Amino acid sequence: FGGRRPAGGVSWTTEPVIGLHEGVGREAWIMPGETRLFRFVTEAPGEVGLGLRAHADLLGCSILGEDHALLGTGCQQLIELDKGSYLLRVQSHPGAPAVAFRPVLLGLSGSVQQVPEEYLRDFFRRIGETP
Repeated sequence: FGGRRPAGGVSWTTEPVIGLHEGVGREAWIMPGETRLFRFVTEAPGEVGLGLRAHADLLGCSILGEDHALLGTGCQQLIELDKGSYLLRVQSHPGAPAVAFRPVLLGLSGSVQQVPEEYLRDFFRRIGETP
């Protein structure tokens, strides 16, 4: 930079990382250009289903490993994960309106237990979605 002081500034806020469990999470709000992090733990290897109850085209989602390596992208995913701790990153696009969303996770127990189809139908009916 040739000895010049760079122009500009940086600002940020910190919040604790919220833990997620099997099923529908609590409603959260995200502002334009903001990123929210959530932690979830899988009990055994297997497929995990991720979804958001929100306008999906307004938000971006990704799953990160413990080392923060990118494992998957998209706000609706079915991803094979090992036993361990993971992060769900939800991002709002700059210029988008503030959005309420609810994260949904299924399969955190891994392949040890299968989710019965009738449970899934009832689950989606209760949250007002069509499977």
